[in-house]
Amino acid sequence: MKKTVIGAVIGCVCVLCVSCGYLLREPLRVGVFPRPGCEIIWVAKHNGYFEDEGLDVIVSQYSSWESTVQSFNKGKTDLSVETLLSYLVSGHKGRIIAITDKFKGDVLVGKKSLKTVKDIVRHKEKPIAVEKGTDGYYYLQSLIQKTPGAQKSVHVNFQPTDEAVDSFVRGDVNAVFCYPPYLAKALKKGQGRILFSQEFSSISPRSVIVASEQSFLLRKKDINKFLRAWFRAVDFLKKRPKEAIKIMAAAEGVTPDEFSECLSDLKVYDRNESETIMTTNKITEIINALNYMLKKQGVHIGQTHVHELIDTGFVRRKK
Repeated sequence: MKKTVIGAVIGCVCVLCVSCGYLLREPLRVGVFPRPGCEIIWVAKHNGYFEDEGLDVIVSQYSSWESTVQSFNKGKTDLSVETLLSYLVSGHKGRIIAITDKFKGDVLVGKKSLKTVKDIVRHKEKPIAVEKGTDGYYYLQSLIQKTPGAQKSVHVNFQPTDEAVDSFVRGDVNAVFCYPPYLAKALKKGQGRILFSQEFSSISPRSVIVASEQSFLLRKKDINKFLRAWFRAVDFLKKRPKEAIKIMAAAEGVTPDEFSECLSDLKVYDRNESETIMTTNKITEIINALNYMLKKQGVHIGQTHVHELIDTGFVRRKK
């Protein structure tokens, strides 16, 4: 009888161990979008940093910010790399565990017959194209508010950014709000000129890594491993930029030279820089500035208590 009981106990323990082993091997699902800063993940994957951490990472690269955020909010990914603004306006689900970069912002490109934003108002026969929900969409709304006559006469077409740029190249629209790597296509194939480009400011887009509530509660060790690999890839970019740029350019389907141009408008944060922003008043200032811009456009994002949106424990934990 004792042997039977002991055997049953051992069997249960074995089942539990197998189950635990399965959970440990469960891949970490990460959603990204082809922005230059997001391509850090491919450096980590190419160089085997996730494997070094004993972590299986499945990367889903979506064609739009909206798809990335929606997929995350539906529970299809555990981590999401998105902009701080898209995180706020989409309901700020999950927790921000790292801020990874900032960039100058989306760029308004117009046909060469247009010289200023005001010319778009005068040539109102064709609309402006932009992807709804992106940082560029909200900057465009702000720009329209500031340009006399624009609110009444300028029509906006909402399209995913790749389709919006194609519309611009075909001549279906007079202008397009876009960002690298699509910017190069709008300028070269679309024969466009930059009508508006934002400089670094408090409302410059910031990319953030967001963890779902479930992974935040149940997969803390995996999140730590992921961030170690991510920031190791950032260090690789800083120390060996040519090799890193080659990997990142391939992920975006552009040449290394074209990708290098994108980096001039991008500031990638290492772990210490990310920690500094997240653990000081800087993050509060950034979120308040974005909230102010959105409120002026009639967009209300609800309560934004910083301590409820971010968790600094992961970026602080170096080991």
